[in-house]
Amino acid sequence: MLKLKGFRFFILFLFLISLPIVVWAGEQFPSKTIEIVVPYGPGGGADMTSRGIWEQAGKEMGFNVIFNFMPGGVAMVGLAHVMDQPADGYTIYEASGSDIVLGEIFGRTKYSIEDLDYLGSPVFATSAIHTRTDSKWENIQQVIDYGKEHPKEKMPIAAADRLGIDEIFIITFNKGVGIKGGLFKFVPFPSSGERHATVLGGHVDFLSDEVGDCAGKGRYENNQIRTLVINGKLRAEHIPFLEGVPCTEEIGIEIASFIGNWRTFAVKKGTPPEIVDYLRKVVKVGYDLPFWQDLLEKNYMNIRAGESYQTGEECLDRLRLEKDRFTEILKEEGYIQ
Repeated sequence: MLKLKGFRFFILFLFLISLPIVVWAGEQFPSKTIEIVVPYGPGGGADMTSRGIWEQAGKEMGFNVIFNFMPGGVAMVGLAHVMDQPADGYTIYEASGSDIVLGEIFGRTKYSIEDLDYLGSPVFATSAIHTRTDSKWENIQQVIDYGKEHPKEKMPIAAADRLGIDEIFIITFNKGVGIKGGLFKFVPFPSSGERHATVLGGHVDFLSDEVGDCAGKGRYENNQIRTLVINGKLRAEHIPFLEGVPCTEEIGIEIASFIGNWRTFAVKKGTPPEIVDYLRKVVKVGYDLPFWQDLLEKNYMNIRAGESYQTGEECLDRLRLEKDRFTEILKEEGYIQ
């Protein structure tokens, strides 16, 4: 393992020294501090992803970054700020890719997914449903059976902001269960800490959150939560605390396996292609650094093998796919016309 990491670092070193110097309009890029706009509050997965990639890559490649947290509008306040800046590569947007799609679908922004150039995605966080370890709910089938016996009783589930990727996950889960009106009642919270606190405090029995976010907060290590189901087509039996936890497909809930909280970096469309290409290489450098790889492994943010990294082009392809699928789902459920 040490030999593999050492070889990977050697290849990365060769890649770093081979990167060309970008000169645009007679000026070397970057020649000043790069602003990373994080459209959520500090302390969550977006914060960790931005710092994990850009701080570390900046140190390796010799440039400085500053982080600007601009929560609001389910990531759209930050997007508006980015679009108000020059298209020069010095203002970079970091967000859940799905929030960008949903912002366009629900009309929370005048911009579309086509108004950005995407630099890459370094993480795919798997959606899951959890409960406290001391709750009466031992497995997801028990919850579903109870819901079918009491179809008018909707069970509150703590999650992120309304009409974001968490709600899409719960909408599709409710639809798959086959109970009129669904199984769960969506209860949104503006911050990760608040929704965790309301579950751990016994106010709500269920939590919708990524496995990695729960692991990063020590929920498994401290035996605070029990994961009932993870989204996707495969179990994650190689992770001790997910041993025996079913995936949505095997319990008969047809949720598209791509639903999850994947994060992407982007710049305003019109940024010079040479600068876009350079910034894409920076994201790949940050992703390949031992620091980020160790963080992915430590916080269980890479349980879906092969989906942790996407190129800028792959990000746009995925956004277009999500736009089509989410629009279809939301129309079927009456959320949009």
